Amino acid sequence: MPHAPEWGIKKNSDGKNVFWYGYKGHLAVGTKSQYILGALLSSGNLNDGKAAIPLLKGVALHHPYFHFNYAAMDAGYDYESIYEQVREAKAYAIIAYNRRREPELLGFDEHFARTCVREHSYRSILRPYNTVSLNAV
Repeated sequence: MPHAPEWGIKKNSDGKNVFWYGYKGHLAVGTKSQYILGALLSSGNLNDGKAAIPLLKGVALHHPYFHFNYAAMDAGYDYESIYEQVREAKAYAIIAYNRRREPELLGFDEHFARTCVREHSYRSILRPYNTVSLNAV
């Protein structure tokens, strides 16, 4: 894991590049106690997903009697290896879907609602007319 300060860059919610130089702290925090269970310090350009597995393994190593049921993470952690590591801990992963890593799903809109052949969402077309309930689709 890189430890020297480095430049980092990412796009913010407005689509503009944000730059920083320095370090990045990665924390594993218990949601009930708000205690920091694990911490890593890395270069500012390290991808968050690369720090998750060492953090999860560190929590298991340093707190052998601590068991967590859920691991909640943002879309930067949407990698299969992280899901596998959480499953090894006998927990459930709650990770936001990262749509930048996958192609567009045909037959579904941006909210994963089914669409017709013309790519119109059933949710937006049928709901105002009360013709079909969402459970029936």
